[in-house]
Amino acid sequence: MRAQPPPLAEATGSAYIFSMSERVIIMHGFEYTEIDLIMRAVKKTLESPRDVIFAKSTENSLTMKLSDLIEDLSQDHAYLKENPPPIAKDPSGR
Repeated sequence: MRAQPPPLAEATGSAYIFSMSERVIIMHGFEYTEIDLIMRAVKKTLESPRDVIFAKSTENSLTMKLSDLIEDLSQDHAYLKENPPPIAKDPSGR
């Protein structure tokens, strides 16, 4: 069993301090349906799937230094864990 990584971030006011121990999967060249399948398969194998950061490459991310990209993704991930977006309702009313 893999030891749990330290918490993603410690809040200090509006700033976050990150270690480079985050678990990040960056995908490039996959269709969205493939990304969905990959994410589901990975999440099924992990004890704490919410702690893994998944990302798809963008034009901007391809120009970034990897450590800067991981820090940026980590900040976004920490924010979304604290402020989850509302769940979209099924248009059929279910």
